[in-house]
Amino acid sequence: MTPSLEEATRLLRLARRDEAAFDALLAAPQVPASVALFHAQQSVEQALKALMSLYGLEFGRTHDLDELAAQLADAGYGLDTQEPGLSRLTCAVQ
Repeated sequence: MTPSLEEATRLLRLARRDEAAFDALLAAPQVPASVALFHAQQSVEQALKALMSLYGLEFGRTHDLDELAAQLADAGYGLDTQEPGLSRLTCAVQ
């Protein structure tokens, strides 16, 4: 496995873990929605960074989903950076 594929695989594993945490926390009535949303944001962030790793793109230490999506789009990997869900998810955890 190439280093970029290894890193992408590792990041996808983290994304799946955060997605599972989001699902579990969302179903728990005693847990505030903001706690569940944190894991949703983390899952999307890790998935975007996995794509960037796979394509050999560098990324800094950011949690801004719009910024990550824009970097992918700028590199020609056609994510819809106008998707309002990314901004809302980023704002929900800040």
